[in-house]
Amino acid sequence: MKSILLGALMALTITTVHGAENAANAGRFLPECKAFLDNNTSGIPTSGTALQGFCGGMVVGIALIAQPLFAPGQSRGTERCMDIPENVTNRQLVETVVRYIEARPQRWSEQFRVLVVQALFDGWPCKPNR
Repeated sequence: MKSILLGALMALTITTVHGAENAANAGRFLPECKAFLDNNTSGIPTSGTALQGFCGGMVVGIALIAQPLFAPGQSRGTERCMDIPENVTNRQLVETVVRYIEARPQRWSEQFRVLVVQALFDGWPCKPNR
């Protein structure tokens, strides 16, 4: 739990680095997210680095913010909608993000947080109204 909270705090303080390498890119955090999954089985880390906690904190934090904003029935000027069930675990959220990023190596230079949101949309799209 401490590493998730630390990760969330780090997420609030990290700014975009201008220059050749973007320190907050998806490729940079993919190994940390995979290690986060390796270091815990319940969704609550038992060990790991601050960057692994950053991954878990970012993914869970973004999901907690995005779900109510893009839930079914919300109008946010977008056609995208996500419907993350209440029983989805932190581990499942991170697994979904890891799978999404791994499948798109051409996008690893993009912002991690952007791909997290897109992974959540992709992983839990709203069902069309019938």
